[in-house]
Amino acid sequence: MITISDGVLKHIIRKHGADFSRLLGITRLDELRRLLKEALTNPDETHVDARNPRAKFFLKKKDALWLLIVVVGREVKTAYLISFKTYKRLAYRRWL
Repeated sequence: MITISDGVLKHIIRKHGADFSRLLGITRLDELRRLLKEALTNPDETHVDARNPRAKFFLKKKDALWLLIVVVGREVKTAYLISFKTYKRLAYRRWL
């Protein structure tokens, strides 16, 4: 089971909260936790990090964007929204 700590949720809101709020209407920790759990349970794609095999990327398509969740071991480390341009760059440079 992958864990999502309150500290990580606060980090995501602090660093990327404006994007989540503006683009997805997510403003509260419980809403963010629900979104992340759903994406981790039913991702559209998963990839292993070419630089760190313990790290995995879980992706969920959200309209024109992708929700990207970084998991190391069994813990969520961060999550953010990426464009298709960033998706293609990561696919080429970072994902196995």
